[in-house]
Order: sequence, then C-alpha cells, then structure tokens
Amino acid sequence: MLAASVTACGVILGLDEPILDNTIGDGQAGDSSGGDAGTDSPSQNDASGDGSVGAPTQLFNARVWRFAMDDASVYYTEIFDEVVGRIGKDGTGQVALANGQTAAGIYPEAIALDDTNVFWSSTQGIHECAKAGCANTSIDIIDDYSPGNYGPGAIGVDATKIYFVNYNENTQVSSILTVPKGVADAGVSTLVAEGHICANIDTMVLYGTYLYYTCMDGPVGRVTTTTGTVQVLSAAGAPMGADKFVSNGTSLYYGEFIDQATIYQMPIVADAGSNPLVLMQSYPNGIDIDPLYLYWVDVGVTLDNGDGTLNRCALSQCSTSTVKLVGSIDVPDEVMVDDTTIFYSSYGNGDTPNTGIWSLPKPP
Repeated sequence: MLAASVTACGVILGLDEPILDNTIGDGQAGDSSGGDAGTDSPSQNDASGDGSVGAPTQLFNARVWRFAMDDASVYYTEIFDEVVGRIGKDGTGQVALANGQTAAGIYPEAIALDDTNVFWSSTQGIHECAKAGCANTSIDIIDDYSPGNYGPGAIGVDATKIYFVNYNENTQVSSILTVPKGVADAGVSTLVAEGHICANIDTMVLYGTYLYYTCMDGPVGRVTTTTGTVQVLSAAGAPMGADKFVSNGTSLYYGEFIDQATIYQMPIVADAGSNPLVLMQSYPNGIDIDPLYLYWVDVGVTLDNGDGTLNRCALSQCSTSTVKLVGSIDVPDEVMVDDTTIFYSSYGNGDTPNTGIWSLPKPP
C-alpha cells in the first residue's frame, strides 16, 4: 500500500538544485518554514562559524522509494524501474540485486535487512535476495498478484520471520501477517487479524520484540511479535497522523504529514500524550535519530520538486536549535544516519536529475 505522500507528490514538477544552508554551524536557529535555504550551488555553500559541513553528495540518480543501511552499504528500491539495488556508502560498487518484474516484483516498495539478506515487499508479494547478490533470481516468499489476497506494505524481519502489513483490497482493512524467511511460496500466518487493529496501518517498524505502528486516522501503538497482542500507546487526544516515525527506546518521534505540521515526542507508555518539539514544518516525511540529534526531511509547502529540506535539532532543546541543513531537495522521502553521515533519498519525478540517494557529513 503506497503511502499518502507519494499519492500527493506523484505528478509534481521542478528541477531545483539542492543547496546547503549557511545557518548551520553559526549558533543561530535556521529557518524551519520549508523555504529555500539560498540560491548558490551546494559547493558554494559551506557552513560558517564552528566549521564547514561540506556539500551534499549524490551517490546515484534514480527515483528511489525506500532504503535501508548496514555498516557498509545502502540498499534501495526503485518503484517504477522495478529495481532493488545496493551501493556503497561512499558511492562505489553500485549493483542491481533484482532487476525487472520477474526478480523484483511489481512496484518494489518497503525494504528490510538482516545480517546476510535483503527483503522487500511489492504489489506481487514478498521477496528475498542475498546482500552479496542472487544472480537476479530472488526468492519469492509470497508470489501472488491476485486482488484481495495479499497487498503487502511495511515489513520487518527478525531471526526467523518476516512481518508485513497486509491490506485487503476487498475489505479495505489491514492486518499483520508473518512468513518464514528463506522459503519460496511460504505458508502465511496471521499475527493480528483484520478488525483487531486500525483499518489502515500507515507505517510499521520492528524494534526488538515489538512492531510499532501508526494509523492513517490514528492511533499510535505496538504489537508483540510473540503473541500478537495489540497495545494502543497514544492517548485519545494525541495527534493522530504519523507518516513516518523513529524510536530511541524510550520515546517515539513523529510528524504529521500536513502543511504547518508539528514534530512530536511521545513516551512509550500506555495512554501517552504527545509533546510538541518543532512547529511549522511543511509535510515532514522521513525521520531518524542519534544520541544527540533528531533528523527529518520536509517535502515542502507546495509539495513540489525543489521545495524539500533536510533538518535537525538537538534533542535537549529542539524548539530553539532547529536548523535546515539542506534545501531545494526534489521531494525528499527518507533519512537515515550513522555515526558520521546523514543519508537521504530524493524521489522527485522522471524528469529531474536530482533524485536518488544523497549523503552529507554530520555537522559539528
């Protein structure tokens, strides 16, 4: 099930170059309105004050839909080209692990990793390939394009199983199903049946033994992978729509996918309220965290190519430390960080040269 952000952005146009914001590093809060950070090219926008962060680097150009990372590489899905690929974090060694409908499935979407394999969902089912490559012959764990049977969305993997959101087109209701890893045409089991969770699960992420989820119309909750017990976390009055979210183990951080949105922090406890951290964001999308900072991308108020931004704030004082690191991004979708680098994807459209995966050194 495609996220609402792509439906909204599917026909947008524009060719703006991404640019680096001069405010980062000078001790001032950046503009969080979602507008452009400047007019120069990335190489001309070095940070000032306490050191330069350099310019964003395009690892490759493609209409990337989702990506995941391990220590060395970035793995990604290209939804319209029907490719699942891998590239080194330094931009070298790009390879298509699964290329075309036969290997990648129809519209490859969500992606997840374990130590040795890559897993992804498509309109056609659930698929698996070794990280090292599978000679363009993936394992079709589920291979069923029959309407009303399987509509896989978000996925997560543990030591033995794949968990996936299933959207039934006939009933228009979601469930959470499981299949064993590494088995072609595997038997499907139900973890949470239709009617026992919200009708439209928007996003699901596996943390430990819990599948955390958000719903298109609320709420935010989690499911135990052992018993399938559903626990609603957000209080009745908490903001509902959370297109993407991230956890640091004690809290969830998310933003509503709307104009003039707020980034929230919600403790992982029953009946939790959501605390506003950053105001006036324009369609926040991907989000990630490290021990000190929260990072997110905004699509921009016009939902147009060239209006997106990459942002961060200090967890200890988000309201006063928010800065825009990169502006003029062509429809940013995901952001992930490691110890030294920020990676983000730009979805754009078929006419822009500024899509794909980009990297940026973390600012001081």
